Parts: sequence; structure tokens; C-alpha cells
Amino acid sequence: MRVFSYFFAASTTSFPLTRKSEVTVKFEILSRIFSILSFVTSTLDFPTVLAVAIICLFISAFVSASEVAFFSLSPKDFERMENENHSSDEKIKLLLQKPEHLLATILITNNLVNVSIIVLSSYIINQTLNFSAFPILGFIFETILITFIILLASEIMPKIFAQQHGLRMARFGAGILKTLRSVLKPFVWVLVSSTSIVNKRLAKHRHGNNLSMDELSQALELTSDAIQEDADILKGIVN
Repeated sequence: MRVFSYFFAASTTSFPLTRKSEVTVKFEILSRIFSILSFVTSTLDFPTVLAVAIICLFISAFVSASEVAFFSLSPKDFERMENENHSSDEKIKLLLQKPEHLLATILITNNLVNVSIIVLSSYIINQTLNFSAFPILGFIFETILITFIILLASEIMPKIFAQQHGLRMARFGAGILKTLRSVLKPFVWVLVSSTSIVNKRLAKHRHGNNLSMDELSQALELTSDAIQEDADILKGIVN
């Protein structure tokens, strides 16, 4: 559980969250998933856990690469799609019609898979190495090793590959992501809806605190003659 808390805290620093309560809710949900996975893992034998961990690592790498691939397609890639008429091109266009839903699908899948990797990796380490005499050393070892594996194998390397082969990766993952979006549709809807509400409230708050151009021009017209020259300069900038 300590490893999961560390990784969750590290991952959230890369993506600024709009509300503290939203972070708390997500953390509680993932904590419960972590507990369920821990129970399920304890009922499996070691080879099965190892095989599932490797599969989850590949899934995480695929999802991370797909995120970069879809959201880094260039106009040249879209031109190729029009000319080549690949069987997956229509699916790519369909997914990009609702980018918020696509991104939510990717984030939900990635979080679930990464939590599974953490649970399974912790189990594998505890079964192969005994840190009962040095619990602090065991915690540091697990944290560094698991975080390094996740970042290197399922984040850094896949994203580098997707950056170089964006269209190829998007075509490969279009069908899978379309299926995942359908399966996770209720969760995607909740995430997109909650995010939209928060963004609207923040936009309204920012708009209320900002001066309009007309208000700024009126304020400049009220300036004294002593700074009339500066006021004329500012009016020219505003207008």
C-alpha cells in the first residue's frame, strides 16, 4: 500500500488537478481497487502472477503509446489517411471526434493497469526476496524498482516509439481503444462530466475577475492630465 501511495503521489504531480476533493475521491477509488487486487493476487500461484504482471506491463505500454499517437497526429498524417484509406482510419476519425472521451478512456485504463502492476510486482518481490529484517530497505527497493519498471517499460519507451510512428500506432490501437471506450462508457461519462463542470466553474470565476476591454478603456479616460501621455499610449495598445 505504501508503494501505491508513493506512485500515486508522483503521478499526480505531472497533471495539475483542479480540485483537492477530486484527488481524494480518485485516491479512495484506487485504494479500494488496490485492496481487491491484493486479495485476488494472494489466491494465485507465482507463475500466474508473473504472467499477468507481464501482460499488464504490455497493456500499459500500449495505452501510453496510444495516447501520444492519437494526440500527436500531424496534418501530414491526416493527408496520408485520406490518400491511403486504411481500414482503421475511420475508427481514428471517430475517436478523435470526442477527444475528451478518448483521453478519459486512456487515463482510466492506464490507472487500472498501473495499479495492477504495482500489486503484482509487490507480490513477486515479497515472494522472491525477504526484507522482513530490513523493512525500510525493502520499501525503498520496491518503490525504486517498481517505479523504474513502470516509467521505463510502460511510459518512456512506448511514448518515444509512438512519437516516431504516430500514425502506425494509432491505426494499430484504434479498434482496441474503440472497444475499451464502449466497455468503460459509464466511467468515461462520469469523468468527462465532472471535469466539464469544474472547468466551467473555473472559467466563470476567471471571467468574473477579468476586466473587459471596454472597462479598461473607461478607466483610462478617467486618468488625470498629468499622465495623459501615458494614457494615450495605453489606449493605443488596448484599441
